[in-house]
Amino acid sequence: MDSMLDTLVTYFLIYGIPVLGISIIIGSNAIPSGAILLAVAAGAFAYAGDFIFWQLLLWVWFFNVLGDSSSYWLWRAFGPAIREKFLASRHYLALSLRQAAEYLEKYGLASIFISRFPLAGLGPPMNILSGLSSYHYPRFMLAVVPGDLIYSAFTLGVGYWFGDAWRAAGSTLNQYSQLISAVTALVVVLWLLFTQVRKQYVRLKPHPKPTASKN
Repeated sequence: MDSMLDTLVTYFLIYGIPVLGISIIIGSNAIPSGAILLAVAAGAFAYAGDFIFWQLLLWVWFFNVLGDSSSYWLWRAFGPAIREKFLASRHYLALSLRQAAEYLEKYGLASIFISRFPLAGLGPPMNILSGLSSYHYPRFMLAVVPGDLIYSAFTLGVGYWFGDAWRAAGSTLNQYSQLISAVTALVVVLWLLFTQVRKQYVRLKPHPKPTASKN
C-alpha cells in the first residue's frame, strides 16, 4: 500500500485533480484505489499551500457524487444481465432484491446517507444494492449529495488538520473503512445462513395432525 500510495501522490502532484478524480470514481465502484488516503493527502497539501482547500472540497465532492452515480447506473443497467448468468440462484436473487427494495423504500434515505458518512465503507455496497433494486434515482441522489459533501469535507479536513502526519491519520481512517466493510460482510453472511437454517427447520419440522372433532 505504501508504494501504491507513493505512486498516487506523485502522479497527483504532477497531474493534479484528474488523478484524484479517477481514484475517487474507481473507489466508488468498489475497486480498491487508495482514494481515501489520497484525499487525506490532498488535504495535507492544501495545508502546505499547494492547493486551495475550498476548491479541493468542491472537486472531491463532485467526484464522489459522480462516482456514486456511475456505480448506481452501472449496476442498474447491467444487473439483470448479471442475474441471468446465475440461473441456479435466480429465484433466490430475485427474492433478495425484492426484500432489499422493500427495505430501501422504508429506510433508503437514512441508510444511503450514513453509508456516505460516518459509515463510508458501506458506500459502494449500498450503491450496488440501490442500482440492482432500481431504487428511485432522485431519492438516491437526495441522500448522496449531502452525505458526500460531509464525507469530502471530513477526509480533506483530516489531512488539513494533521498536516505532515497525514499518513498516520489516513491509514487509521482507511483501516476504519475496511473494518466497517468487513463487519458488514460478516453480518450479511451470518444473516443469510440464519435465514437458510430457519427455512430448513420450518420445512422439516413435523406438523401435528389435526385431531378429529368429537360429536
